[in-house]
Amino acid sequence: SAGLALGGIYNHFAGKDEIFAAVLDAYHPYHTVLPALEKTEGETVELFMHDAAWRVKNEIEGSETKLLPLIFIELVEFQGRHLAALAEKLMPAMLAFVQRLVERRGKLRHIPPPIMLRMLFATFVGYLMTEMVLKNVPVFKNIELDWFDGMIDIYLRGVLEPEA
Repeated sequence: SAGLALGGIYNHFAGKDEIFAAVLDAYHPYHTVLPALEKTEGETVELFMHDAAWRVKNEIEGSETKLLPLIFIELVEFQGRHLAALAEKLMPAMLAFVQRLVERRGKLRHIPPPIMLRMLFATFVGYLMTEMVLKNVPVFKNIELDWFDGMIDIYLRGVLEPEA
C-alpha cells in the first residue's frame, strides 16, 4: 500500500534489525510523552506526580493495541536491545523529570532516581498490559474504580500503612 516493492525497503535499511528499530521509534509514544512531561505542574510531590501520570496516560491510552505487539516482538525477536538503546537515549530527559519531582514540596524516601524511574515505567507498562487483558473481564469491568489512579497511589505510597 506504500507503493514500494517489498525488496525495495532494503535500499533504505541494512536489514530487519534497522527496519524494526525504525518502526519501533516511529510508533513509540515518547514523541508525545516527553513534551507532555515537560508541561507537568504541581507544588507538591503528590500533585506533580499525579499531573505527570495523567498527562502520560492521556498520551498512551489507546496505544496498547499497536504498541504492545511491537514490544513483544522486540522482546522475543531482538531481546530488548532496541528498547535498551531507546531508554539510553531518553534517560537525560527522564532524569530531568525526576529532578523536577524531587524539587517539589513533600517528603520523599531516599530512593535513587534510576529506581524511581524504573518503578514508574513498570507502573505504566503494567497499567497498559492489564488494561489490554483485563478491561473486559466482568469482575474488573463492572467495578467503578479508577484503576490508573489506584496504581499511581500505590507508586507514591506503597502498600504499607505508615507506622504510628
